[in-house]
Amino acid sequence: MSRKTFFTIAILSALFLLVSSGFAYMGHGKHAHGRYHWNPDAIVTVKGEVIKVETTTMRCCGSDYHGVHLYLKTKDGELEVHLGPEEFVKKEITIKKGDQLTVKGSKSEYNDTSVIFAATVTKDGKEITLRNDDGIPVWAGKGKHYMRNR
Repeated sequence: MSRKTFFTIAILSALFLLVSSGFAYMGHGKHAHGRYHWNPDAIVTVKGEVIKVETTTMRCCGSDYHGVHLYLKTKDGELEVHLGPEEFVKKEITIKKGDQLTVKGSKSEYNDTSVIFAATVTKDGKEITLRNDDGIPVWAGKGKHYMRNR
């Protein structure tokens, strides 16, 4: 193999790896890492009592995804809150009916319902972080954007 051919293959391989790793980070299309409902201009903080906790199941990327949702009774009425994957949430915090919570997150419309995609949840003075200010979930991976301080 000539030197010129070797360098051409090496450069094309490097470009391919660079581009493919960029697409891998982006996830599936422009709605990567659950940010498709995240609006940094719609950040709210609400306090309320948990009236219901449920785990929903949806099919995603060839497997089942179990997400934890809760319903808060606030001074303005009932509000649905999406926390994150069951496996992650249950490691970080235990939430049950009757708990008093403070939730900070992005309020958005989802399936014709007003929902908060939680960034932080505070219970009994302990705050857990679920998403950073850009809406990237802390469970999204241990790479550059892994935000957990462990």
